[in-house]
Amino acid sequence: IFDPLTHTPFANNTIPTPRFDSVGMQVLAHYPVPNVTGANNFVRTGTEPDNQDQADFRVDRYFGEKHRFFARYTYFHDDDNPVTPLPDGSGSLTSGVIGHAITRGDALAGDYNWTLSPSMLNQFRFGYSRRDLNQSSLQNGGITVPGLPQNSFSSVLPIFTVAGLQQIGPTTAANSKFTTSITEYMDTFSIVRGRHTIKFGTDIRREALEVLNPPNPTGSFAFSTTGSNSSSVAGSGNALASLLLGQVNAFTIDIQKQVIQPRAHIAEFFVGDDWTVSNRLTLNIGTRYTLNFPSTEIHDQGAVFNLNTQVLDFPHTARNLECCDFGPRVGLAYRVGETWVIRSGYGMIYFEQSGITTPFTIPQFPFVQTLGQQSPDNISGAFTLANGPTVQVTAPNPNSGLGQGVFGTDRNNGSGYSQQWNLTVQKVIGKDWNVELSYLGSKNTRLGIPDANINQLPSQDLAMGSALLTKVANPYFGQIPASSSLGAATIAEQQLLRPYPKFTSVALFRDNVGNSSYNAVAAKLEKRLSHGLTVNASY
Repeated sequence: IFDPLTHTPFANNTIPTPRFDSVGMQVLAHYPVPNVTGANNFVRTGTEPDNQDQADFRVDRYFGEKHRFFARYTYFHDDDNPVTPLPDGSGSLTSGVIGHAITRGDALAGDYNWTLSPSMLNQFRFGYSRRDLNQSSLQNGGITVPGLPQNSFSSVLPIFTVAGLQQIGPTTAANSKFTTSITEYMDTFSIVRGRHTIKFGTDIRREALEVLNPPNPTGSFAFSTTGSNSSSVAGSGNALASLLLGQVNAFTIDIQKQVIQPRAHIAEFFVGDDWTVSNRLTLNIGTRYTLNFPSTEIHDQGAVFNLNTQVLDFPHTARNLECCDFGPRVGLAYRVGETWVIRSGYGMIYFEQSGITTPFTIPQFPFVQTLGQQSPDNISGAFTLANGPTVQVTAPNPNSGLGQGVFGTDRNNGSGYSQQWNLTVQKVIGKDWNVELSYLGSKNTRLGIPDANINQLPSQDLAMGSALLTKVANPYFGQIPASSSLGAATIAEQQLLRPYPKFTSVALFRDNVGNSSYNAVAAKLEKRLSHGLTVNASY
């Protein structure tokens, strides 16, 4: 074990007590005494209390013959407190809830039917659902590291990871406040005219999210052999010794001071006609027009990296509104003979603008950002724990992304949509047997895919081989924050050859450019109940 001040070994591999780091000693006190022998020398068994309450209420009311009203309210409450690896609440949880989680769900649905005449009906529906999750873990941690930036959840015990030992501190992202809600208004008017049953109406939805969840609000401090080792002695150093000396190898902290509140609105208008052409043929024809309004954040806490100017823009939205998202639908049922029926259909459905299950398309960086400090050589510590880190948080500005990963967007990328089609032939054999053969297909377009880093080394430069790792003068030294991996006086040459050399990564946020297809053939054989026997087989 080497002294980080003199770079000479401590006598008898023993660190003098006066050299112990004051904060490191507080961390050490959180480790329990071993209770079993072996490498994994602590075992804990506990009971995880999980209390749930649920209630449903429903009202049905008729007002004369023409008016019917229905309403339902559902309440849900869950209180789940997990068992942590260590008695003080520390340790990494990899499944289930990761903190004391209190969940509340509320759902309200209403339906009003008005029969204007025997051939006309108006149906109005309302729906609202809301889910709240408040999750906490070690929020009165008792250890304060100097120099931490102002942040939410500032009293939480930081995470301290010592190589080879269980971590002290909560699981990453164990402290959060999360609320999501959906409000929907839907009105459908139906009218019967001869062989036509026509329906038209509107479907309007509002989706809201409120989230405060910096993964590591008071920082994550990693300890390895860095600070207690020597480059000239293989296998030297000890992670626990580095903790006692306060020699931090790596530090990261996630900054989110305010609740992020994205909002999205979707409006759809539809019309359809069920047309009984004859006693053999029925057609279903219609279309749905979808307006996916680009999502916003109510306080404009969002930024988009401009690929041309290489600075952050702060727009109100990150996408453009599409004007022409029409989704046609057509179907038919045709009775060829007394024992043959053919059914077929096609439909196009537009879904969220991001191409996945969320409608929110504006990046939240730098209103949510990660800062860090790293040992420059894995020999000297990044800083001394008792003195704290030196990272600085600046107010969001066009250059906030320097030396970090940033997100751009393709404003013209359209909403995702799905095309689905099918063809089914049904045949009755004898009195009791039915045979069915079907084909089903679908194609999904503009699906969301993982955000890909476009700040890649040009392929023609790969021929430089190991020369790409050569350290050269950093032309951006002094412009990029020193806490960034790109902020040193020298930098690997390969970084300067990237399209955006001042940034670690550049990705297009929720870039829905994926697609998928599905094709299937299905067969079904059915025998109706007769003589005490029924058969149902499918493939």
